[in-house]
Amino acid sequence: MHFDEWFNEQERLVKIIFLFIPIVGWLIEILVRVSTLVKSQSTTNILGLIIFVIGGYIFQFFDLIYLTITDKMLLVEEKEDV
Repeated sequence: MHFDEWFNEQERLVKIIFLFIPIVGWLIEILVRVSTLVKSQSTTNILGLIIFVIGGYIFQFFDLIYLTITDKMLLVEEKEDV
């Protein structure tokens, strides 16, 4: 799955708009988190997915704010190329 790479290539404003729309934001959160979890099964990625599934839209709101400030998603640890 390369959905996380596609999402990270988008402009910051496009990412914010995607996460702001309720159903689209939820689907993007799930796809990005599962995609990064498949690539690198770190504790951060597992924790992020579990918290998102439990917290849902509340966690998505915090993720939207974090994305606006840092241009990356909260609790998503990407695998670095060596």
